[in-house]
Amino acid sequence: MEGIVTIKPGKSLPFDFDRGGQDISGWTCTIEVKQFPDDVAAISRVITPTDGVWAGYLTATETAALGTGQWRILAQLSNTTTDEKEVIEKRFNIGVGWA
Repeated sequence: MEGIVTIKPGKSLPFDFDRGGQDISGWTCTIEVKQFPDDVAAISRVITPTDGVWAGYLTATETAALGTGQWRILAQLSNTTTDEKEVIEKRFNIGVGWA
């Protein structure tokens, strides 16, 4: 299990998601960034896979806008052919900025 990463506000945050070594053909990935499960997503976008992994990063501008506290990147995986859905969650903290 991965630990929870802490970053300063205004720093980029890389992420990646896969299906545990399973084929991702036919699957799409939309990430949502939320602080609490019932929140409206502060960030939402489709991620294009490369070499069997959906990878990207939250930009410095995006993390600066989120504010301090614990956040979640939710990978909403969908396969329209089989009507399967999966959600993978990764948590991270944005700490108080310092000089």
